[in-house]
Amino acid sequence: MIAPLHHEGPKLRFDAVTEIELACMRQAERLCRSNAAQYRRYGCDEFADAWEAKGERHRRAHDRRASLAMPLPPSGWVVS
Repeated sequence: MIAPLHHEGPKLRFDAVTEIELACMRQAERLCRSNAAQYRRYGCDEFADAWEAKGERHRRAHDRRASLAMPLPPSGWVVS
């Protein structure tokens, strides 16, 4: 049997999805920077530089996504 292409469960509001995405991007950036610091501590500068570059890509993706995020609707509005 082939699984459906879409999820039939409860829907999240757009702003909630955006906040989840942005939080994941921030966490990914922090993890990359932490890994870079760990590698640098042990003298593996090549790996540290690679992790820092990856963290920078996550930061730019976060900034780009945050700039595209829709503002929250006025209080009392329902977004579906």
